[in-house]
Amino acid sequence: MHDALQKELATYEKRTRKSAAAHKRAIERIPLGVASNYRHYEPYPLFVKDGKGSRIHDLDGNEYIDHNLCFGALMAGHCHPAVVKAVEQELHRGTTFGMPHDQEWELAEEICKRYPVEMVRFGSSGTEVTMHGCRLARAATGRDKILKFEGSYHGLHDTEAQSRRLRRSRSSHERPRRRRRSPSLSRQRRRRRVQQSRERRAPLQGESGPDCRHHS
Repeated sequence: MHDALQKELATYEKRTRKSAAAHKRAIERIPLGVASNYRHYEPYPLFVKDGKGSRIHDLDGNEYIDHNLCFGALMAGHCHPAVVKAVEQELHRGTTFGMPHDQEWELAEEICKRYPVEMVRFGSSGTEVTMHGCRLARAATGRDKILKFEGSYHGLHDTEAQSRRLRRSRSSHERPRRRRRSPSLSRQRRRRRVQQSRERRAPLQGESGPDCRHHS
């Protein structure tokens, strides 16, 4: 290991001892000690205590600028007063219903006003949304192939849980049938491949930016 990297790791471990202890405790009950594999890194991930605005604190009290902001979900930052007030008001109505309610329509109406879509169906996670998107696209088009750009992440269901890094894998479980992977190619080669598979391809999925939003 490079000396500079070793020095940084030693500094990290020295200032995050409570995160190390929390990870050691969590790993006994939670795989890798985290709720998602993408949150794990060596030697252990930071455990967050609180956040406000653009900054968070770990269990040891160290302050950080949060460039991640929950993978883009916290566009207003942590604990924005307007968001906190709105959430507190709604909590008095109820937490979750599992039944239709007017707020679903209100949000769908707002989305349709702002973007060129006619109808909206909500999901609980990106994985769920892309899974249903693939199924709907196949049913609506009668086509059975899906094109995904290599290195992109679109969820953990079988159709998408592959080629999330820019590398080639020969593992058979990562190459399901009727699934086409598009490596990083020149613009002309990508266009030619897409045109060649158009007749049998249902959706094309790509990313609009580093926050990994999903598009079909």
